[in-house]
Amino acid sequence: MGARQPVQDRKKLVKACQNAIREAIGNQNLGFQEHSERHGRCIYVLNSPFAGEAQDRYRHRVVPLAQSPHGWTWLGASIEFEFLRGLCYLSAVRLIVFEGTATDPRKAPMLRAEWEGIQPDSEISHAQPHWHAYPTRTIDEATRASGLEPSVREFASPHATAAATESLADELRELRDFHLAMASRWHIDGIGAHQLPVEADGLVKWLRGCLRYTREQIEYIYA
Repeated sequence: MGARQPVQDRKKLVKACQNAIREAIGNQNLGFQEHSERHGRCIYVLNSPFAGEAQDRYRHRVVPLAQSPHGWTWLGASIEFEFLRGLCYLSAVRLIVFEGTATDPRKAPMLRAEWEGIQPDSEISHAQPHWHAYPTRTIDEATRASGLEPSVREFASPHATAAATESLADELRELRDFHLAMASRWHIDGIGAHQLPVEADGLVKWLRGCLRYTREQIEYIYA
């Protein structure tokens, strides 16, 4: 695995990613908004004049992806760069799918696809790129009042004790953190062949293919 390649023109790359997303989800009225961050980083966040709001650990601007029985599924996306020794590098790309109505400012997270920079000194070799799957959530006032995550309501027995329900909540939170490999090469290169460096080359194709497949699968399960 060679050294990371710097990005020569990050705005050109972001525009190419924007066009890939437009094509994949059939929405020409969206783009990326730049946000500067400290510590030599900047992030571009998907936005649109008609974007909605959603929330998991952070707040997101989201655009419609596909219809569902519960309203719509919604897409949020971000592209992150870091600057080292005067050069710009791609550090992370994230796609997250929510479900809910346009008027719900939270919505329910369903899936998150990520392609992050490989950390050679990390103790855990998370697959790159990878998926995160969220437990299905049903949000209502009773669940909010309980102080537990809304995902617990759908999975917990109505006769479960408070301690058992809280234990289930912990298990669901842990499940959310599982990194599901997306592009592993175990069948070719064996053990350890589940990490690809995130680079500009291939990113646009990955976005187009990942989003088109995700949209097709959502439409399939809700057909």
